[in-house]
Amino acid sequence: MFVHPHSSNHPGTLPVVVWPGSRGPIVSFALIGLLVFLCTSVTARADYFPKDSFVRYRSDGRYPFWNSTWLFLDPRLRIDSQGIPFVQYDKEASYNPVTVAAFGLLAYNRFEASGKPRDRDVFLKMADWLVTHQDSRCGCWYYDFDFTYLTLDETIAKPWISGMGQGLAISIMTRAYYLTKDSNYLRVAEQALAPFRRDIEAGGVKRIFVPVTRIAGDHELPFYEEYPTKHTPSFTLNGFMFALVGLYDLAQLKNAVASELFQQGARTLRTLLPLYDLGDGSSYDLGHLTHPPHKVHRDAGYHLIHITLLNALGTATDDPALLWYRDHWNAYGTFLSVDAIWLKRAALWLLRRRPALAGFFALLCLTMFVLLARDFKKRKTPRSLVVQNRTPQKLCSLLVQAPASPKSDVHRPAPSAGILP
Repeated sequence: MFVHPHSSNHPGTLPVVVWPGSRGPIVSFALIGLLVFLCTSVTARADYFPKDSFVRYRSDGRYPFWNSTWLFLDPRLRIDSQGIPFVQYDKEASYNPVTVAAFGLLAYNRFEASGKPRDRDVFLKMADWLVTHQDSRCGCWYYDFDFTYLTLDETIAKPWISGMGQGLAISIMTRAYYLTKDSNYLRVAEQALAPFRRDIEAGGVKRIFVPVTRIAGDHELPFYEEYPTKHTPSFTLNGFMFALVGLYDLAQLKNAVASELFQQGARTLRTLLPLYDLGDGSSYDLGHLTHPPHKVHRDAGYHLIHITLLNALGTATDDPALLWYRDHWNAYGTFLSVDAIWLKRAALWLLRRRPALAGFFALLCLTMFVLLARDFKKRKTPRSLVVQNRTPQKLCSLLVQAPASPKSDVHRPAPSAGILP
């Protein structure tokens, strides 16, 4: 998804929710208790995503977002008078290259599905904004605010660049080229490769992963960092994979440099994936290894992003290791978990932006609970409840995800925006 949930000024952070009125906490606890009961009453186990939903990735096709509404449910997202999205932070507003690129790629996906000219226009408007705001001297798209990566206790001073931002921007440039045949988009995408070839110390996004033992032969393991911290690496997984998707997209246009960078990065990904496997999910980064002692940083929404990106990269390259981890991580949850992650985010958006609707939604869920409770008594197993009442169960289960095991020592931060993406 897209951004770090620990920061107070980063586009991926959900702000503290201010509950409307004095009854807000009462309603919230009632809903959480209700929905935990509904979710945990189901004994059937399934994957997060149905296996037939995994389609082969194409560099000129739909971009791999796990959900088409995730970005729009960030309560800080705003649209200016020109139609360009920006993020309203606590102290100031800022245009974010990742947000603009994701906004454009979502429009491209809609255009692919419906062919509506409006979606094409939105997509090209985002692409043109990125063309205009690229620093042609380095091929960079800059973040114009300081960012504190709390896991590593380090602040990245503005202006800074992100491997994730570079990768998403390349993906929108290549699709704009496919759509218009305008070589200027291709030129901008090629310029954006420069930071991938430079170490972080030299103003790039590349960092070499140095294993304790030889686990990849004599090959270097370049990692394209989402957060170019100077002292301690984070090795953030989703940002690295978004960068790889961008490199793959440009490599399909016969760019030898992009192809080499992608192949090197894909080798790193295959080598490091076991380090992110938690046995019941995946870690957001490797801060618990690079900055000990620190608990594992995990986030359920980002786990879905990891699965989606592994499918894209695995099917694009027919890589058995990536596809194995896609299926392995997909088996850690159920479709109810996916629903719960989404609706929990939707509920937070309602509470922040539409408190009146949040109250109505709570009443609706309570009504459905009464209906489901009556229906439940007539059925012999929870499984039949799921199969025959999929729609109300799905709607009500979304507000919360399964609770953490009381024995777990793993840190579970507040849900974050992700990009997405």
